[in-house]
Amino acid sequence: MENKRNAEPSPKAIRILTYIIPIVLIGLILVLKNINTAAAEISFYIVAVGVVLLLVFSLIKNRKNHRKN
Repeated sequence: MENKRNAEPSPKAIRILTYIIPIVLIGLILVLKNINTAAAEISFYIVAVGVVLLLVFSLIKNRKNHRKN
């Protein structure tokens, strides 16, 4: 029997998560921006940096995939 732990996630699940994660992060940014507390301000910047890093790593991954093909 094949080990299920090493199985790759399905492309459909990856495609769905690719759309859900940015939408959730953008919604979180909008909610945090409307709350005027110190903790919300810090959380806003943490989430914003996370979005930028996600974008940068996505671009790097896409460039590597295009170079391989």
